[in-house]
Amino acid sequence: MPNVDIVNEALKIELTGSEKFAAVSGNLSFPIAHVTAVRVDEDIVEHLGLRAPGAHLPGLFAAGTYFYDGDRQFVYWHHDEIPVVIELTDEKYDRIILGVPGTQADAAALVARISKG
Repeated sequence: MPNVDIVNEALKIELTGSEKFAAVSGNLSFPIAHVTAVRVDEDIVEHLGLRAPGAHLPGLFAAGTYFYDGDRQFVYWHHDEIPVVIELTDEKYDRIILGVPGTQADAAALVARISKG
């Protein structure tokens, strides 16, 4: 899972080298004020849309940029992780979908941390 942190009122998502390679992306950063909602949504990975660019193994792994219903999404998720959705405004991406390893409580803790901003 990419490292997620809040520094100087910015949401920072740092990818490892292999994560950058799979997602065909670098690290991401957004003003925390551009985060409009954060939630756990286990069904969202069923409707990621068209991948361009990135990597995908159906049912196992998704990484990169996905277009769905007119929205641009950044996705980094493995099948055994719980998807957390970060909705954005005024950014390149409309939403970020990150898989959180562990339990529902771990995913809820990330949601709470980002929501506090």
